[in-house]
Amino acid sequence: MVRYHQARKGACVEIGKSDRIRTCLTRGTAVPGGRRILLASTFLLAMAACNGAPEPPPSRPNVLLISLDTLRADHLGAYGYPRPTSPFLDSLAAVGVRFADVMTPSTTTRLAHRAILKGMPAAAGKEQGDSLATLLKSAGYATAAFVDGGFMRARFGHGKGFDLYVDDLAEAAPEGARPVADRRGGGFEAILPRARQWLDSAAATPWFLFLHTYDIHCPYQPPQEDARPFTGGRGAPLDASGLCGREDLTGMDLTGDQLAWIRDLYDGGIHHADRLLGEFMGDLADRGMLDNTVVAVIADHGESLGEGGIFGHNLLRREQMFVPWILSGAGVPAGRVVEGPAHLEDLVPTLLDYAGVPRGRRTAGYSLRAVVAGEEALPEDRLRVCETRDARALVRGPWWLVMAGDDGRIVHFGRLDGTLAPEVDEQKKEDIRGDLLDGWQTLVERLDLPATGPDEADIPGAGAVRRELRSLGYVE
Repeated sequence: MVRYHQARKGACVEIGKSDRIRTCLTRGTAVPGGRRILLASTFLLAMAACNGAPEPPPSRPNVLLISLDTLRADHLGAYGYPRPTSPFLDSLAAVGVRFADVMTPSTTTRLAHRAILKGMPAAAGKEQGDSLATLLKSAGYATAAFVDGGFMRARFGHGKGFDLYVDDLAEAAPEGARPVADRRGGGFEAILPRARQWLDSAAATPWFLFLHTYDIHCPYQPPQEDARPFTGGRGAPLDASGLCGREDLTGMDLTGDQLAWIRDLYDGGIHHADRLLGEFMGDLADRGMLDNTVVAVIADHGESLGEGGIFGHNLLRREQMFVPWILSGAGVPAGRVVEGPAHLEDLVPTLLDYAGVPRGRRTAGYSLRAVVAGEEALPEDRLRVCETRDARALVRGPWWLVMAGDDGRIVHFGRLDGTLAPEVDEQKKEDIRGDLLDGWQTLVERLDLPATGPDEADIPGAGAVRRELRSLGYVE
């Protein structure tokens, strides 16, 4: 039983009288506008109707994958954040599955997406593994992607397997909608209408649609309607765009108000992406375009917001390595939380499992469909790997080890929570280090990974793409 009603403080969806699974979209600052509430609620009702089915749908489901670049998990309400940054995503998690402990394969946009979309480590070569789009296309899916430029441009290798890969929509952004829209792919304001047009015209079924946005990314410039609930409308104490790509705040001497301002803008960016996504999904559901669809929302990496004197990403820090993953839709049970150690390398095998499509060549990750169904549990001692261009983190249980350079020298070893238990003696520490390194070597041999680290990006030497990357803090 699914029931929709209008509450005094918000619009609520109640799913299952016995389970009392209920979630509200708050009026006012959380989701401005009555129509936005209705659209998002329509989507949630459609998802609830699909969720919890004991058997897979009779035909192959559509697949919708959404990547919210630079979104850290701990700034979403569904992950315990107290500010109302993400009412739609929180509601989506309530009617689907939330993975509580998810590591990304890389804290850099290009490497992370290449790895995620193949289910492989970032260290894998460009030709290793089959992309999700390639495998779904070979199974008869229509495939399209609308992305936000930068390191997501097709020239960096992400377009393989897509019938349509659109990586430049800056000119389609509404005039004056975003002050930085002309420097990137246009953000969700330009991307989502084009994605809707593609769905309108796509005659083939099933379909796979991939969406990506930098709306949350530095230079942290959300529209005023999304920033105001967090900034309170106060004047800017600094220009946050100057922090893009900065990994060391030494000498800047930022005040507490300046640090808070940057976090406020970051939260406003989350709210902006969440609001537009809720409108988009609600509209599609209202038109019956999400029937029999599996929806996955992820982030490629998180973001440091002053922790340790650092802003941005591309480093192996906890706030950059751990990301959200919300799964909902056809055949996905409602109201579940998976607590075990997941990895975004599991995304492709999981989506392929729901689609009933074989994996193809080897992947590092595993389908978590049985875990989602409660039939299996993730092993607590699973080895997880996160890489940058010149370093690699190995994580197992509470322990993590960071290696740097081609020689693999160990530059950090300890607990993820920053402590090192005094009861663990030196021999035990050495055993743990050895276990982590042995696990990595086993993975290298199983997947035939290159001996060196991830390959460097082919960054253009001049022109519009280089200016775009500079605006995102990726190049000097």
